[in-house]
Amino acid sequence: ANHHQMNGSTYPSEEDALLSRRQLSTTAGNRFHVSKAWIRSIFIGTIVLGLLLSALFDDRSFSAVHKTSSYVDQIVDILDQNSDQKQSDATKITTIRPGSIFLDTNGDPINAHGGGFLFHDDVYYWYGEIKTGNTYTPPANANWGGSRVDLVGISCYSSQDLIHWESRGIILPAVTDDPSHDLYVKGVAERPKVVYNSLTNKFVMWLHIDSMDYKRRVGVPTLVWIY
Repeated sequence: ANHHQMNGSTYPSEEDALLSRRQLSTTAGNRFHVSKAWIRSIFIGTIVLGLLLSALFDDRSFSAVHKTSSYVDQIVDILDQNSDQKQSDATKITTIRPGSIFLDTNGDPINAHGGGFLFHDDVYYWYGEIKTGNTYTPPANANWGGSRVDLVGISCYSSQDLIHWESRGIILPAVTDDPSHDLYVKGVAERPKVVYNSLTNKFVMWLHIDSMDYKRRVGVPTLVWIY
C-alpha cells in the first residue's frame, strides 16, 4: 500500500523513500568505483609514459614499468578493501557479543532503541526508535533534564539467526508538517511492539506516544498502527 491509516490520519508509505535512498546509494557507489578507475588509469599512464621514454636508453626500465603497475594494483586493492570493510566486518560476525555495537548487514550501527521483537514465518523482526540528530533540552524539561532528539520514526530490522540484521528502513516515519499529529517531530514515540493478527492477516503495532514534556497523556498512552 502507498498510504497508511493511523488514528484517522493518513501519511505516505516509506517504501518510495527507501527505494530512492537505495538508488542514490547505488549511484554513489558506482561513481566511487568509476573515480578510482580514472585515478588508476591516469596514475599508471603518467608513470608508464615516463618510464617508456627512459627505456629508450635503458632496457632495465621495462622491468620498472611492470613493478610500478603491480604497486598501483596493490594500492587500488587497498582502496577496495577499505570501501567494503564495514560490510565485511558485519558479515564476519558469528556470535552475539554483549556490550558491543550491533551492526546491520551494511556495517552500520543498528538504530532501534527501546526495541521490541517479533518472530514470524521463521524470521525475527526488531522494531525500535530511531535516535539521530542533535540532542537538546526543551525549556519545558529544564527542571528535570529531559534531553531529547527530534522524532524520526520507527525502524525495522530482520534476521534469521539473531546475529545478521538487515535494515528494512523506516516503517513508521515522523510527521513534519502537522503539530497536532501523534507522530509530530517534536513529540515522543517510543517502545514499539508488534504482533501478528492471524484472523485479519494484519500486523499491529502499539507504542507510547506523548508530548516532549511527557504531559500530553495520562498513564501509559498507546498508539495502535495496523498495516
